Amino acid sequence: LPSGAPDLPEFLKTGRVDILQIFSQTPERESYADFSVPILRLQGAVFVASARHADLRTIDDLRGRTMAIVGRGSIGLQFIRDRRLDMRIEYAPSPETALRWVAEGRCDATFLSRLTALSVIKRRDLRGLRTLGEPL
Repeated sequence: LPSGAPDLPEFLKTGRVDILQIFSQTPERESYADFSVPILRLQGAVFVASARHADLRTIDDLRGRTMAIVGRGSIGLQFIRDRRLDMRIEYAPSPETALRWVAEGRCDATFLSRLTALSVIKRRDLRGLRTLGEPL
């Protein structure tokens, strides 16, 4: 399955797939999935456009904004739900697309793996993006 499939957790629950890589372990997900011992722990981060969103200083400042999320049922959606952020969601097919949407102004922010996002930003020479707050 490609990254950003419509609903990876649902695919796992219904048996459409038997195994997923880079599927973050959460108490909710432990109710329907078994997890191996992690070999790498990735930190999430929120990325915003530097110049256009100089007013964004904290995660709470995202209320009412638009967030690019890769995949339904993703850890990004849980991030929004856990913090009770009232946001509009745009589903992106990939981390690169999510970052481009933020850079172009289609979305105000995206929640991605910090290392993945930094790699895409460097590889695709995306400019004017910054993290909002500390990695999570």
